[in-house]
Amino acid sequence: MNTILNYSIGRKISLSLMGLFLCLFLIIHLIGNLKLFNNDLGLSFNQYSDFMSNNVFIKISSWILYFAILYHTIIGGYITYNNYKSRPIKYLIQKKNNISISSRNMGIAGSIIFIFIVVHMANFWWKFKFGNIPYIQYVRDIQSGYLASYEDVLPVLMNKNGHLIQNISNNYEIIYTYKNSYRVVSETFKNPFLVIFYGASMIAMSLHLLHGFKSAFMTLGLKINNLYGHIIHLIGWLFFGLLIPIGFASIPIYFYIVNFFTK
Repeated sequence: MNTILNYSIGRKISLSLMGLFLCLFLIIHLIGNLKLFNNDLGLSFNQYSDFMSNNVFIKISSWILYFAILYHTIIGGYITYNNYKSRPIKYLIQKKNNISISSRNMGIAGSIIFIFIVVHMANFWWKFKFGNIPYIQYVRDIQSGYLASYEDVLPVLMNKNGHLIQNISNNYEIIYTYKNSYRVVSETFKNPFLVIFYGASMIAMSLHLLHGFKSAFMTLGLKINNLYGHIIHLIGWLFFGLLIPIGFASIPIYFYIVNFFTK
């Protein structure tokens, strides 16, 4: 039985849709990760991490995301391989046609990104899900707003279902208890080789998204020689080629510098 995926255009359309879904995920993921820069002893990020770990909708969305990553990788690799086979003398043709660096290296950049995702999930997703992460307790004075934290505390505040009670109020203070995911991030980026790897991976991501974002809309039928095409090109260049990769790369650099000067 033939399906749309049996045809080249069908595979390209599905690849484009998955790619745009992943672009949307990158925006949401970066917004959440920017909480790491909040000057609140890691409270905002730990709250965000706790929400992401316990929300049912997020858990369902995560499985869709895992499928999208694998599908985009497999189908993208298949299309790249077929294109390579069909153009064995491709370098001279590409030079004559002035094809961009990002377009020429989509497969290589995509492979680097996939390796990055595996390393990233091993460093964070696996630790957040299955690691023995210490707890941290935050105490905020209601009157002054002063926030203090106590690391390596025991999760003693439990309800009958075994879940953490995250907000306990009295006349003087509010107490929050979370797994210290912020500390995991900080400890991980003490490794300079990992910081360099993340930076190099974001360069590959920039190259991949520069071509991929615009190409996805072209595959879906958008003409690039009109106003809408120019707007898509500008969004792709500004957000996905520049701001998002820089945003992600700034996190390991920031923690490495902070850790270096607070030894």
